[in-house]
Amino acid sequence: MIANPSNPSGVLHPPELVRDIASWCTRHDLWLVSDEVHGALVYDAPPVSATSSVADPSRLIVVDGVSKVRAMTGWRVGWLLGPAEVVAAARRHTSSTITHVSTLTPRAALAALNNPSPAGVLPTYRSARDLLVRRLREVPGVRCPVPAGGMFAFPDVSSLLDGRRPATTADLAVWLLEDAHVAVVPGEVFGAKTHLRISFAVGHERLSEAADRLVQGLTQGGPTS
Repeated sequence: MIANPSNPSGVLHPPELVRDIASWCTRHDLWLVSDEVHGALVYDAPPVSATSSVADPSRLIVVDGVSKVRAMTGWRVGWLLGPAEVVAAARRHTSSTITHVSTLTPRAALAALNNPSPAGVLPTYRSARDLLVRRLREVPGVRCPVPAGGMFAFPDVSSLLDGRRPATTADLAVWLLEDAHVAVVPGEVFGAKTHLRISFAVGHERLSEAADRLVQGLTQGGPTS
């Protein structure tokens, strides 16, 4: 299973890599599941979909939805693309577990999909990404790569876990919430013990204020052990 762009890192897997992964899966009798829910949120290169990169789609499943790109997170509407027998099995499974979504939500999703996204969406997200990355890089010792896609920055804060501060990013996230009043996700939940996931999917003024608090807290004050 791959996510493209990746959550939480924002890495975008290029078409040639997706093709290589698909070929490897075929040779080892495996299925490739491509999570593309952030697929249209790509900032510095064309979007990449496994549907256009994989030569043989017979063992390919693509998962997508309206939660991210269409900003319909609470609507919980998504879909999968794959061989007919896989789709039929998924339909049987959901009918006996979560039944189905209400009639309103798929109609709302169709309305969103049948209309183009506002022209300013990608530039707005790109500007927010650049703002957050730039501010995080002001914190001494913090390394923050520029995410190619998605809506999260994923800085390495290992230099802040030096004994004067909490020992884990989970501890650091608690302090940021309680003292700096900024919510982040500790890297432990992703298996990345030295990172934080920070969303930039908020308004410019709110993001600027949050960035100010992050920089000030992590640079000057910060928690003590």
